[in-house]
Amino acid sequence: MSHHINRFQLMAKPSGAVCNIDCTYCYYLEKQRLYPQRQAHWKMDGATLENYVRKNIASQPAPTVDFHWQGGEPTLLGIDFFREALRLQERYRGGKRISNVFQTNGINLDDDWARLLKQHGFSRWSLPRRRSSQQRCVSPDARREKYL
Repeated sequence: MSHHINRFQLMAKPSGAVCNIDCTYCYYLEKQRLYPQRQAHWKMDGATLENYVRKNIASQPAPTVDFHWQGGEPTLLGIDFFREALRLQERYRGGKRISNVFQTNGINLDDDWARLLKQHGFSRWSLPRRRSSQQRCVSPDARREKYL
């Protein structure tokens, strides 16, 4: 029996495990310790971004190509990183439709981010749920928030 794959999804973590908060349920931050050399080089570079976009589009048999942007925290890359990703998607899409999904904790979202995500039809923005039992804390060095 043969199976035909009509569509598949690749998830990009262009910021690796780097995040600006420390949620107790998240396992990404512990991954940072596995790659100490990435502490200084944690951002997806332009050449890798272009290859990812181009190859993801080219390899998809379906008319719609999904891009899932996740982290750590993808907004730490800055809005210009995603402007470039969108430009590359337009360049390489051919006749295919592009869909973007963005998982963020929302801390860095501002009016510029909201305009970009809305203007380019990002279909879902995923934010962590805050249950009433969770407490927000700031670490002693004030560099990272923590949800307990």
